[in-house]
Amino acid sequence: MKYNLNGKIFVSVNNTENGEVGTDTLFYYHQKGEIVSAQYHGGTIVRGHLIAKVLDNGQMDMRYHHLNNKGEFMLGKCLSTPEALPDGRLKFKESWQWLSGDMSSGYSEVEEIRSAGLGYKNMKIEIRPAVLEDAQNILSLQHLAYQSEAMLYNDWTIPPLTQTLEDLNAEFQSSYVIKAIFEGTLVGSVRAKTDGETCGIGRLIVHPSCQRRGIGTRLMTQIEKSYPSVRRFELFTGSLSDGNIRLYKALGYCPFRTVALSPSVTLVYMEKTVRER
Repeated sequence: MKYNLNGKIFVSVNNTENGEVGTDTLFYYHQKGEIVSAQYHGGTIVRGHLIAKVLDNGQMDMRYHHLNNKGEFMLGKCLSTPEALPDGRLKFKESWQWLSGDMSSGYSEVEEIRSAGLGYKNMKIEIRPAVLEDAQNILSLQHLAYQSEAMLYNDWTIPPLTQTLEDLNAEFQSSYVIKAIFEGTLVGSVRAKTDGETCGIGRLIVHPSCQRRGIGTRLMTQIEKSYPSVRRFELFTGSLSDGNIRLYKALGYCPFRTVALSPSVTLVYMEKTVRER
């Protein structure tokens, strides 16, 4: 089976219990000829790298290493078998073994995240209020969606990635949370709460496979409509997050201050003043 993984992003969809890669883990692939490499991170993986050789039958003979969130270096080998999914994406079925720790073996699967320009041409998105029972799914999507931000800033300690389910459950008590649903699956969310005449909007997230399809704009529009009496909306994003800044400017937001969150992350605060309605 012939394929080219250069520039493709994969997400883990299945793993045995003795594995460390989970559904929050993303793989960013590069390929030149028969040599494949990737960086991966997310979930319990702080940072990892793999290198593989494509065999004549299309399988990949792979070696990998990563640092987990316990501070442990883990090494392993893997034989990865490609499969073409009905929608044209690639899936790899992986038989792996640790070369460190308990030396156990396992099985996992990763699937290609559809690029923004493919498919979903007529996505029927439902925007509706989220309930507390949605918290776990929203948190998982949040951890997935913010991986690109963590990579951009080389910082995996940003608050969206360290927030716990307990924290989010508490946030549900003080914030209004809405969600975007596609064919029964959560693909986006945003939350807001008021302070006087100002409404603070935060954690706008869209699944990586569904980005640049207008879902973020629809979520923002709906959350603003939910607060008809406020005079001002406020939000923030990272100073290097050009796509986010462009979106918010297109929706009428203007920067008004910056705050250093850490040595690597500076936040840009943006506001939108509402005329009398």
